[in-house]
Amino acid sequence: MAAYAGPSSVCKECIWFGRPFRVWRWFSARAKFCTRQCYDAARRAFSDALANGQLEGILAEERERAKAARLKLMRETAWL
Repeated sequence: MAAYAGPSSVCKECIWFGRPFRVWRWFSARAKFCTRQCYDAARRAFSDALANGQLEGILAEERERAKAARLKLMRETAWL
């Protein structure tokens, strides 16, 4: 990350469009999108892909891991 003229801002790359944008240094860990419209477009695309089942292959493994973790926790707390 290259710093701009001031010490309080840094340059980040938008995860949707790939273009650089300035953000305050204290907010840089949370900043992912260059504009609100960019965030809305990314969220809409993710929602559409989720609704169409395009993310099922990616999310299925995570769901199984979460389910296994919940079952393990339930078994451990059932004996208490």
